[in-house]
Amino acid sequence: MIKFVVKKFNLGDVEDPDIYFGAAWYDFAQTEKGQWIEKHARNLTYHQTLVMDSYGYGYYVTGEFEDEDAMIYKLKWGDDRM
Repeated sequence: MIKFVVKKFNLGDVEDPDIYFGAAWYDFAQTEKGQWIEKHARNLTYHQTLVMDSYGYGYYVTGEFEDEDAMIYKLKWGDDRM
């Protein structure tokens, strides 16, 4: 299993960042990349951080992939995590 960051979100200064993250993830999950990730990744986990230059919140999502799926992901999307 290989674990890496699959998506990063930068939210502004919002009252309830988890709700805004949920909406952003839902929109991303409707894309080809998002659907592929949800189908092939295991243990999708989100992590919240503070973004000091915008006084907001940042989220990054990690997932675990089988070796073959990790290779397919990297070949198809490279290091494009945004």
